[in-house]
Amino acid sequence: MPLKPIKIKHRLDKIKMDPKQALKAANNLIKGRWPEAEPTIMKDAASAYYYAYNVLQKRWPAAEKMILNSAYAAAYKKNFSHLFKKT
Repeated sequence: MPLKPIKIKHRLDKIKMDPKQALKAANNLIKGRWPEAEPTIMKDAASAYYYAYNVLQKRWPAAEKMILNSAYAAAYKKNFSHLFKKT
């Protein structure tokens, strides 16, 4: 028996409060961008990096401050180097 829509919405509301769970849901359940969860996802550098890399598949300027001040900075710059301006 499938879940009722109200239960799904309630579950997603709970999931989007945790950066790692929101990333998993965007990647595996929604299979794309999830704007409602982005403020939560960008609170965790690892989740923000993987969201940009796996879900958006492009730079995520709104979360770059968090990502570039973390251990994921090198990987982020490497994977999106063609999108950064050379100075």
